[in-house]
Amino acid sequence: MGARSRRTSVRPGGGGPRAVPPRCGQREQHAARVDRPGGCGAGGGRGSGRPRDGRHRRHCPADPRQRAPRRNRGRADRTSRAGRRHHLAASPGRDRWATAGAARALSATGTRLGRDLPTSRRRRADGCRRPLARGDRIVIVAVVAENSADAVRERLSELAAPWWVGHVVAEVRLDALDDPDPDAVAALIRDVGAGSVPILVTCRRVRDGGSWRGTEVERRALLERAWGSGASEVDVETDVLCDLPWARGDGVTASFHEFHGTPDDLEAIVETAFAEGAGRVKIAVRATDLPDLLRLRRVVEGASRPHRVVAFGLGPVGIPSRLLFRRMGCDRVYARWAGPAARGDEIAPGLPDLPELAGSFYPDPTLPAPVAAFGLLGDRATDSIGPRVYNRIFRRRGIAAMYLPVTAPGTSGSAGVTGLRETMRLFGLRAMSVTTPHKEAVLHQADQVHDLARRIGAANTLVLDGGRLIAHNTDYFGVREPVRDALGGVEASRGVAALVLGAGGAGRAAAVALADLGCEVTLWSRNPARATAAASEVGAQVRPGGFDGTPPRVLVNATPAGSPRLPDALPVGEDALTRGQVVLEMNYTTGATPLQTAAAARGGRVVAGAAMYAVQARHQLHHFWAGLQDVDDEVEEAVRWALAPSS
Repeated sequence: MGARSRRTSVRPGGGGPRAVPPRCGQREQHAARVDRPGGCGAGGGRGSGRPRDGRHRRHCPADPRQRAPRRNRGRADRTSRAGRRHHLAASPGRDRWATAGAARALSATGTRLGRDLPTSRRRRADGCRRPLARGDRIVIVAVVAENSADAVRERLSELAAPWWVGHVVAEVRLDALDDPDPDAVAALIRDVGAGSVPILVTCRRVRDGGSWRGTEVERRALLERAWGSGASEVDVETDVLCDLPWARGDGVTASFHEFHGTPDDLEAIVETAFAEGAGRVKIAVRATDLPDLLRLRRVVEGASRPHRVVAFGLGPVGIPSRLLFRRMGCDRVYARWAGPAARGDEIAPGLPDLPELAGSFYPDPTLPAPVAAFGLLGDRATDSIGPRVYNRIFRRRGIAAMYLPVTAPGTSGSAGVTGLRETMRLFGLRAMSVTTPHKEAVLHQADQVHDLARRIGAANTLVLDGGRLIAHNTDYFGVREPVRDALGGVEASRGVAALVLGAGGAGRAAAVALADLGCEVTLWSRNPARATAAASEVGAQVRPGGFDGTPPRVLVNATPAGSPRLPDALPVGEDALTRGQVVLEMNYTTGATPLQTAAAARGGRVVAGAAMYAVQARHQLHHFWAGLQDVDDEVEEAVRWALAPSS
């Protein structure tokens, strides 16, 4: 290289001069040098500025994937306006901060991250534990399962829009076609294969989640014909790969599907597929609990070619492994692209819609790595409006953050949240909302319990701060503030009779909130022993009991009656409702619940679950994201939008 292309500096502790790579200047210059010998993207070796394993060793200021040199980190953090770093907290003794681009976006919104993400300093800023090989790019596999060739062409023409081109591979499901004639399929692949969207063809058997009804010989012949007609990639099952001599090379994905659990021999399945000529291996298995997701991550990490393995869980529990695919060490994510003729939910359990993936969870099809991720823990987390509400706020503010459902089975005690802390660290979850039935169990997982959550005996908010799990409760404010306003203030609340239906985590929070307002609280449960225990734990002003014939001044429903679990149930008889009564419904739906309808008909003052949710969400956001200001109106608007029938 020329004399001007390399500089030298003296090591602070001696040891002779060392080479320092040239500054690349603008991003375009950096891109131009990626493939030039000795440039920023050159292969490993002496003078390349990059180690032999394919990762950058030294700093290029135009490369957004690299952090500042260690010797300049502190000074850059203090002085750079455009690249101000926002510290996020970490596991013990570790830290991580956002990339300069994310920091600029946050600075523009006037927000800051108050604590670190739980990520090792040695990991890349995009969340991968092991960097993907150079040349691999993040792609979305858009699953197209239509019953006619014309419908397939229409879906593919939509994917050819500039918004998607360059980021999407279309997986055409041949098994979904009503008439999978080989000649017609070959013509279809030839027609669409010449377009701007790469085509991946597959034909799934029924046992693999597909709808193929022909013979196995016909299925294999159809795949070979489609592959030979110009498809960019083909997906075949691991158990038939050895019988398909034409299916070899980088364009061949070997898939393994298991819809009943997570097998113990996944590592062997992966290595066998590579040995038989697969260029990529996909593992899709039913995840039944959080430890299954940790197991899948170990499968990817332990593979001989980890950057060519895609592994995710099927069903609601597996959603984090799909959405936060980088954390799984994967470079591909699958999404559903369907029209009116599609096969609906038959494609795959837990598969997100493409517009939702690249419009709600992520801001655009490039799927930029989030600088912060948050989750909602519950046994039916996908029923919640939380992801829609929080992600709408993040998108409208231009914040590269994500909020996603984390489903854990609703078992009793702490069994349902086994592996919670490890799951949060794996997926880089900064904090979590907690809903039914885990509000009480998570207290045993926390390192520190806030005084209010301790009084209530339940938490709906977990924050990972410096490696410590801290439990809070914001349901308390979601009940206290609306009821206080409805009654006319704290003074007007003193001595008011209040009945709380339900003695779970939400009911406990409501009882404590009303007691702190000065109400005389009665706590009811279908299980009298549970109500008695809860009343004795939360305070002397709360007593167990039920409706005694006199309608209370305040009625709070903290039971599942009226929720998606029991949409038509009324939690109390209509004789417990009266004119002027304040009725707070803790369930939220797109319309009025049976309790709201009955209370309004009796002349009561109804506080909808949406109002309660918005109040607690405002308080929760301040725990999630220190310094996020003026969110009250945004939260209320996002809740209304999420509950609107047309949204």
